[in-house]
Amino acid sequence: MKIEIFSPEAMQSAEFAHLLWLASGYSAAQLDHTITHEISQMTTIGIFEDASPIAFASYFNEPTRAVIEYIAVLESHQGMGLGSQLLNVVATSFPEVYLETDDDAVDFYRKLGFVISPKERDPRWPDRERYACVWKRAEERV
Repeated sequence: MKIEIFSPEAMQSAEFAHLLWLASGYSAAQLDHTITHEISQMTTIGIFEDASPIAFASYFNEPTRAVIEYIAVLESHQGMGLGSQLLNVVATSFPEVYLETDDDAVDFYRKLGFVISPKERDPRWPDRERYACVWKRAEERV
């Protein structure tokens, strides 16, 4: 399995929609809108098995950091280090990686060395506690 950039065709697949649903919990209409209007503005990398996506991360490229908006691993492949592999690929290109998450994933990011801070609730997920997660290269840490 190798990490590669998603093609526009791969982002239109049912498999990708399922991964995005895992990352967001969005309805079918929200998924369609997100794929068409948001994801197309981001860099999206993924891990494929037999040409089917099993993990992905979508992020914005800022001058000094990557801002990860969505990341997910197919249920059957969770716990295999695929999410960590995606984050490591992003981290090799940026001195800082920023993302926001909720209670179900905050410990995953903490274990990877992200600094965690409480965040205001996100209107997309008003019932969830939110956290800002920041990872910096060792030479960028002060």
